[in-house]
Amino acid sequence: MILKNIVMMNLDISPMFFNDINNIYIIYMNIYDNIKEIIYINLEKRKDREEYINKFLKEYFNHIKITRFKAIEPKQAIKYPFIKEKIKHSKNANQLPGITGCYSSHICILNRLFNKYKNKDTNDFVLIVEDDTQFNNNFIDKLKEPLNITDWNIMLGINPSCNVNHNGINKYDDFKNKHIFGTNVVIYNLKNIKRLYRDIINIPVIIDYDFMLKENIDNIYFFDTKYIQERGDVKISDIRSKIQIKRRLWW
Repeated sequence: MILKNIVMMNLDISPMFFNDINNIYIIYMNIYDNIKEIIYINLEKRKDREEYINKFLKEYFNHIKITRFKAIEPKQAIKYPFIKEKIKHSKNANQLPGITGCYSSHICILNRLFNKYKNKDTNDFVLIVEDDTQFNNNFIDKLKEPLNITDWNIMLGINPSCNVNHNGINKYDDFKNKHIFGTNVVIYNLKNIKRLYRDIINIPVIIDYDFMLKENIDNIYFFDTKYIQERGDVKISDIRSKIQIKRRLWW
């Protein structure tokens, strides 16, 4: 059949194809309308950031459930059995506590999502935001655009200093020779949550969460850095403020 018309629509379904005698219609979903919930990561001692990020997210997502996740301090990580075992096999965990704290917060959120959605058939997404992150209407507009990427697991809002502005949404594999890092924004595709959790939790050591994803999970994409900013008063992450880290480090 000759393709005569392509219609892009924002519906809460995966891409579908409809045809009649003269036309084929391709229907795409977008990210924004399929965000099931939003979780922001915030340290207990940073009430100022909690007030900011909560208000900020409600401005753009007032129809979506927004939940605070109390960020895990490095010294608290051993309270979680599935993290404690990894610390035993990560000889530098105590020397590089910032990586441990960041990893622990993100892996605990993933654990929560796995337990909540593992038995549900869903095409929804969950948006994770670190509390020093900013974005504007351009990012929201990007989320509302029809998404023609159907086979993806995770989308990231990387650190703005990476300075990558290419396709709007880019595949990690196309930038293997560039230092891409940051988990300012993480979007999980819940359809694949069981496999994602299995693949990530089975990594026996603690490593930078963003690098760990890049090296072990396929079909990861990231947004152009023009869409993501950090607050002007944030120069360095709280949990990394007292350490210098060497990235791409297997422990």
